[in-house]
Amino acid sequence: MPLPIIPTVPVITSFALRYGATALTTYAVTRKIKLGRHDQSEEDAHNKVEEGITLRRKSGEYNQGQA
Repeated sequence: MPLPIIPTVPVITSFALRYGATALTTYAVTRKIKLGRHDQSEEDAHNKVEEGITLRRKSGEYNQGQA
């Protein structure tokens, strides 16, 4: 028994229109966005900072949960 194609056309059409509208909107927005400026002094400052977390404690210093 062949499947009726005519009832699925509105579903496919609505999906295609929504997908196309979303794609067109995304394209238009990305074309309007200007790229941010690149400040080399800020990049150098970030490169000097160590990555990760370090936990230190001076000798004889303990946290016993007292506020």
